[in-house]
Amino acid sequence: MESKLSAVVKMNGLEDVAEKEKVWLGALLGWVLRGDIAQCSLLFAVDYLFLTSSLIKMLDSLPHPRQLVLVKEADDLLKALWSGELCRAYLFLLHNPQPLLAFGDRHLRAWDYYGKYVVVGFSLEEFDDFTQTKKGRKTQHIVGIVQAGSGGEWRVYMNKLYSKQRVAFLSTWRRSHFTRMPNIFPDKISDLLGATLNDPTRDLGFILVLLKLLLDARDVFAVTPAIPQLDIERLTGGTHIILGGFKNDVIVPCEDCVNLHLLLPQAINGSEGSLAHLHVTVLHTHMVATFSFPPAVFFQRKENGDSYVFGRDVEVVRALASAGNFTLNFKEVPPGELWGELLPNGSWNGIIGMLGSGAADIGMANIFITSLGGRRDHQHFSTPFHQTMSCVIMRVPPPLPQWQAPLWPFREDTWQAFVVGFVLSGPLLYYLARGSARRWRDTSYLESLTSSYLHATSMHLLEPPAREPTTNTSRVIVAFLWLYAMVMGFSYSSNLTAFLTVTLQPRTVDTYKDFYESRLTIVGLGPSYGSLMETSVNFYLRELYKQFAPLPSDDAAVQWVLDGRAGYITSYHNSKYIVAKLNSAHRTPILRLMKECTLPFSIGVGLQSNTPLKPRIDLVTYKIVESGLVSQWFKESVWIATRENRIKQKETTKGEETDSGTEVFRVLPLNVEHMQGVFYILGLSHLSAGLAFLAELCLARREQHSTKE
Repeated sequence: MESKLSAVVKMNGLEDVAEKEKVWLGALLGWVLRGDIAQCSLLFAVDYLFLTSSLIKMLDSLPHPRQLVLVKEADDLLKALWSGELCRAYLFLLHNPQPLLAFGDRHLRAWDYYGKYVVVGFSLEEFDDFTQTKKGRKTQHIVGIVQAGSGGEWRVYMNKLYSKQRVAFLSTWRRSHFTRMPNIFPDKISDLLGATLNDPTRDLGFILVLLKLLLDARDVFAVTPAIPQLDIERLTGGTHIILGGFKNDVIVPCEDCVNLHLLLPQAINGSEGSLAHLHVTVLHTHMVATFSFPPAVFFQRKENGDSYVFGRDVEVVRALASAGNFTLNFKEVPPGELWGELLPNGSWNGIIGMLGSGAADIGMANIFITSLGGRRDHQHFSTPFHQTMSCVIMRVPPPLPQWQAPLWPFREDTWQAFVVGFVLSGPLLYYLARGSARRWRDTSYLESLTSSYLHATSMHLLEPPAREPTTNTSRVIVAFLWLYAMVMGFSYSSNLTAFLTVTLQPRTVDTYKDFYESRLTIVGLGPSYGSLMETSVNFYLRELYKQFAPLPSDDAAVQWVLDGRAGYITSYHNSKYIVAKLNSAHRTPILRLMKECTLPFSIGVGLQSNTPLKPRIDLVTYKIVESGLVSQWFKESVWIATRENRIKQKETTKGEETDSGTEVFRVLPLNVEHMQGVFYILGLSHLSAGLAFLAELCLARREQHSTKE
């Protein structure tokens, strides 16, 4: 079989490396594979030319568990196992770079972004191109072995991350040893060296090409061999163009680089210095996509338009940047996009969209770690640094009208029992008194029903009756009625005083069942909470999803709550902050939290999919959580925000007079508002008496008319 393949190779004019070159290359690969990746499982991806060479037989002696994949086209690499043990290494032996270059931009899930890669058979330019594919840019460890000529000389290169110098030379292998001992797989994430892109071009030609890039095709660097190719994705938000050679360096911020062709000439115009000595530095900072979401993220905007960003999540990300030595640039997502929403074309906007498109490196704003809606296809998450639940902000309902105060001392069932007892007491007195009077031939004033009710009324009002019953039967029942009325009267009057001086709140909505029965709308920031409610195991939350309305901002959601139209579901700390902030600006609370909270989630930092930063970020996040800094940053952020709010409130109320000399009474005097229920009763009595008088007049006239007839 081997002889047939060799014949095919010779017929096509293809020849393998010389036998000695195979030996020297085999020795180099043996050194690499027995070093840092000696304990890793190994994947061989080879083409026919390498497959039929003696090099494969030489590598068969290695102890690594291995898989062999024959590569003729890019899709052949889908047969590889791209996940498995904690340590995996990949060796590509390819004469033709096109399959691997094509595969680097396809099937982004079919790749081990944390594996260690060795590529053999490429030229330096081809290896550089591979490191800039979508997969190559996010892979920390890629080593290229390039033949430098005959005589067993091979040069070893490695990729670099977040740097203008995309490929770094390590050492040269000469037959059986290195000219200097290299570190093949160094840690490239722990220190990003400020994450700067320093272009070596130091003349005006760079600016001209840069302008042409933006004006023409956004891919023009390739047409100027003297200038290294610069990926346009590097020139997105967070990029600054630093123009040196003038009296003072000119810094041109390039938020989206669309107007760079206008910004550069404006920056140069009027600057002192010669364009002949101009040099350019391109500085790229890590873009952080976020929006204002207190207390996780605060945006304090100054009068000059600048923004100061602080908050719990901000401090977490700043600590990550400090530990990794990279620079941050905070950018708000477009208004209303928030965390992101799945669009009809299958893409996302908001933070998820910016991370998925590469426009941002990091996202933060109390981000829930969830795969709901396919989020993990567009972004990944750090390890969690906080846990939270979701609560509903409700309006504090207005107190019950004060005229109802005379009814408050007794509950509804007590009033019902009282009314029944009063209604029965009149007829009971009447019939007992009437029966006794007939037996003992005694006339009693209780023989009329009206007199009996008046007697019962005087007892309930704790007033002694005008006359006493004359029979023993009447006296017994009156005595017990008097005892009953006395207990009821004293109980009522003692409670009435307390209820006249307080405002009573109506029954509140405290559970999701209560909320569902109230038929109120439930609102939230963006559609995210609606999706979480739809998939909840809580029956009432699923039903409330049908009444869910997404809103673009906190202010809009709070306004719905204040109008009494809705409840606002949001994270626990956000809800606590909003309630405390608005209640502190009023004499009485206007917002409250519903007692039942649900939808527990972990909070993390949003990252680009398969970013090489994740292992380092996770490690630093663990240390931040263990140190208790997250809680401390939360308290500090709330304290700063509270101080700013108090300053604003003082400025708003400045000039308003306050009556600081008002006397404070320990006992609250009763005013008309407290006693309005009593006056309503008085008015009702006058109205009832008037109606009774009119009824008597009508009856009297009717009797006179009937008498005349």
